[in-house]
Amino acid sequence: GTAHLLQAAWQHYQPDQPLEAWLRDTRSLVIHAGGQSRRLPAYAPAGKILMPIPVFRWARGQRLQQNLLDLQLPLLEQVMEAAPAGYRSLIASGDVLVRATGELPELPEVDVLCMGIWMKPEQVSHHGVYFMHRRQPDTLAFTLQKPGIEQLRTLARDYLFMIDVGIWLLSEKALSVLLRASGWDESQQAFAGGTASYYDLYTDLGQRLGTHPIIEDPEVNALTAAVVPLPQGEFYHFGRSRELVDSSLALQNRTQDQREIYHRYIKPSPDIFVLNSHTALTWQPEHRQIWIENSHISANCRLRQRHVLTGLPDNDWALDVPAGTCLDLVPMEEDRWCIRPYGY
Repeated sequence: GTAHLLQAAWQHYQPDQPLEAWLRDTRSLVIHAGGQSRRLPAYAPAGKILMPIPVFRWARGQRLQQNLLDLQLPLLEQVMEAAPAGYRSLIASGDVLVRATGELPELPEVDVLCMGIWMKPEQVSHHGVYFMHRRQPDTLAFTLQKPGIEQLRTLARDYLFMIDVGIWLLSEKALSVLLRASGWDESQQAFAGGTASYYDLYTDLGQRLGTHPIIEDPEVNALTAAVVPLPQGEFYHFGRSRELVDSSLALQNRTQDQREIYHRYIKPSPDIFVLNSHTALTWQPEHRQIWIENSHISANCRLRQRHVLTGLPDNDWALDVPAGTCLDLVPMEEDRWCIRPYGY
């Protein structure tokens, strides 16, 4: 994905010079927000980075129409501004919201600089994890994808670990290595076969980085890599349907100080989120873990819990939605709709 995006940007902005020269002279910000989104079908067409995010009840200056990109972009731009001149590209994941309320430290200049956050073992075990030897806490030793608790417990004797928040800075050398690994032919200024070959940044490249990489690959192993913990970092994942609710709830609950909370309405359950919608039903205590966006929910509709409902048009339907069922309606014609049911 990264290699393809860089090539597409080069062809759009500066096709009359070699790609390598354009990368040398240009700084780029790449946010991965595509994919099939099988774990979050409601926002597959637009991409998760454009999913709406509820206004934080404790924050001022937010917008009712804000999306994930609006909230994530300021930190990414801050990191880019603080990065040494040798970094040519910042690559970020598009299904997370990363916050860092502390001041960014001075960033070291290496080939690949990874941003991480200190988190509990049971939290990091569901994501990519950086490991740094306790005698070299700033240097990446290796990365693992979703290590188990027992494996973390064993490695913790000799290594520190942080969650990979999906924010990487790459030097010109690292970008060249990534492009070649994706099939780029510098002499032809094109990918072998016409398109970039599959090469995953976080697994294929990530597990080849560090002083003790998981995968041996001389060219990638030669890249220097470091890890920087984000100060007062917070990590909210929006990769699957249930995380729409879980991460939104965690964001709303960052503070319990009522003097800082501007929203005075107390919902029947704090994990009900209604955005850009009309709901005529009366909320009951049984209603929990519900996300409704861009929808009309009639008074005849019966909901329960664990729902994601998107795209329902103006209607008076008497829907009876079982617990754990989600619905996305896609308009096909003026009065015809494609119903996409899926599980929470």
